[in-house]
Amino acid sequence: MAVNNVGMWREPDERLKELHSLMRPGGRIAIVSQPRCPGATAETTVAAGRQIGTRLTGAGFTSIRSETLALKPP
Repeated sequence: MAVNNVGMWREPDERLKELHSLMRPGGRIAIVSQPRCPGATAETTVAAGRQIGTRLTGAGFTSIRSETLALKPP
């Protein structure tokens, strides 16, 4: 589980591939992100979720699920 820190990883795509290779079949990974940049909106949050999903797919993960909570600020 990673909460609000994937954006700080060096080479996040490579790290996700490494994590994928270390996990057992059927294992799960959870990545949580709440954009905190100035002017963040619900759309910013959705875009961040899409980017994380794309990274996970590229690392070999399957059955990606994304959820967005209606938070204020988003």
